[in-house]
Amino acid sequence: EGGLLGTADQRATRFPDGTSVPLAGPQGWRWRRAPASIGDPPHAPWEAVAGFSGIYNAMIAPIGPYGLRGAAWYQGEANAGSPDGYAEKLASMMAAWRGQFDSPNLPFLIAQLSSWGLRVPRPIESGFAQIREEQRQAGAAGAHAALAGAVDLGDVVDIHPANKQDVGHRLARGAEALTYGGKASPSGPWPVEARRDGTAIR
Repeated sequence: EGGLLGTADQRATRFPDGTSVPLAGPQGWRWRRAPASIGDPPHAPWEAVAGFSGIYNAMIAPIGPYGLRGAAWYQGEANAGSPDGYAEKLASMMAAWRGQFDSPNLPFLIAQLSSWGLRVPRPIESGFAQIREEQRQAGAAGAHAALAGAVDLGDVVDIHPANKQDVGHRLARGAEALTYGGKASPSGPWPVEARRDGTAIR
């Protein structure tokens, strides 16, 4: 677990006075795992998938000069272990991409997390559920974002469900509304009221 490539003798912490502490050897680096009590520890900057700025530097910055009509964002499960603040992170990313592409109204189509994992007989706290709410907040905060609900399209055993066609249809509906002037709601139905009706909530 980690992400350093190569051999231990290729790695060292080097100081301005010329001294260094090699990764290998008796005086080598010392480390320990983050205790479980702190929750989801921060990712190392060199991690290929979740490292700081890795996705942006590798995949977004090089295509900055291109003209885009919109962006589809299908992500969130990697943040389910620490979902607090995901809405702000997503809003910040959308703003950064809009700046990179010089398109302040660039439509963002957000695919809400689908369902995954064991079904439970009663409501419980869930990182996935909180990410869905944070995605909803991020989508609702801007006039140029659409949310494609996918909670009904999940797979109990596969975090990446195979049914992408229905997700694509829902994202296309958002694109039609935001980019091409379609009449449909970009995000489908939104709840406006909840009330008790016997043992049910309508």
